[in-house]
Amino acid sequence: MDLSVLDLVADAASPIWREFGIDVPPAAGVYAATTPTICPASLDPAAVELAGAQAIRPVPVPLAEPQALPVSFAEPDRPLVYLTLGTFSNNDIDLFCLVLTALDNEPVNVLATIGRDNDPPALAPIPDNARVKQFIPPA
Repeated sequence: MDLSVLDLVADAASPIWREFGIDVPPAAGVYAATTPTICPASLDPAAVELAGAQAIRPVPVPLAEPQALPVSFAEPDRPLVYLTLGTFSNNDIDLFCLVLTALDNEPVNVLATIGRDNDPPALAPIPDNARVKQFIPPA
């Protein structure tokens, strides 16, 4: 996260903090305590500098039986790349297209989920090694 944005938030909220006799904490208090982050340090270098950032790693949910993918690939034994921009930042169709193009010639299968408000054909042409859906449960 760009810490300058938090400085702007802190500045805007400072009258409310001061009304209660409290000084505005750095970064608007976002990192005042332990803050879990699943973003690797290489993608969020600012978080490394914050004492309250605690890196965590998502782990797979144990299932009785692995669920079958709701899509099929011409080469199903290739490694699978699951492409998502998350729930709140999935409105950048150009970024999805850029990543799909970058992975086009790689020996992987790509499953992209682009959000319920986006239309898969908007990413055309979709590479042969990719499948695009609005939503698929990550498990």
